[in-house]
Amino acid sequence: MVWTGVVFAPAALISELWHLQDYWYPTYVAPLRVGTWQFGGVEDLVFGFSLAGISAGVFEALALRQGLPPLPRLTPRTYARMTGLGLVGLVLVVTTTTLVQLRSMHGATISILLTAGLVFAFRPGLASRALVTALAFAASSGSSTRGSCCDGTPA
Repeated sequence: MVWTGVVFAPAALISELWHLQDYWYPTYVAPLRVGTWQFGGVEDLVFGFSLAGISAGVFEALALRQGLPPLPRLTPRTYARMTGLGLVGLVLVVTTTTLVQLRSMHGATISILLTAGLVFAFRPGLASRALVTALAFAASSGSSTRGSCCDGTPA
């Protein structure tokens, strides 16, 4: 869980390159900039770490409950796979938002679905368990965003 958070936390900062242009307009306590590039803030790094770690923990708990063996320890090979999947997702976001010119959330959604499809192609047994995890996460987090738009105005 911790390693998943560490590996995927930077994705929250990188994704802000797109989300801050057309979706998300927050005020940051500690903004992170490199030249003219706005990477969000420290808050995004904490959020990315937490989201990835909690998602991995929920998945593992549900998998153990269904009788699957515990997830293996992090090895250089699994780290490379996780990083590689992150890079695939990044390339897909760049492609969908820059070349296809989709809005950032649409590009991110398509990228996540295609990357998940790649994982499930190699590990088809994970699909049903991942769906249960995704639905549990969506049910628990969806209520906080109902009724307002991304800029805080009522929907």
